Amino acid sequence: MKYIKEKRYDEIFSYKSAEDLKLISYLLQHAVNAGEISLHEELKLAGANYLRILRALSLASCISDIITGVPKIENIDSMLASQKLATKALFLPKIKNV
Repeated sequence: MKYIKEKRYDEIFSYKSAEDLKLISYLLQHAVNAGEISLHEELKLAGANYLRILRALSLASCISDIITGVPKIENIDSMLASQKLATKALFLPKIKNV
């Protein structure tokens, strides 16, 4: 945990978060432009909230792995299943061409 608190890691996490947000915003904009989904929210805000949800699910599923430093495949499978369910719940109602 002491390594994560170092400034360089904070800079890396901030940069990665900004890159993730750009990518998600781009994908959402592309889907809206293609008429595949309908979003009434601001794309950047929708993307930021979606990323928060995915990260929270990741953390909830893998917190024991972070503490022990030993990843377990079951936790990763659980995380991915949760993220897929959340994605479906958020975007399925917004998809135009199902």
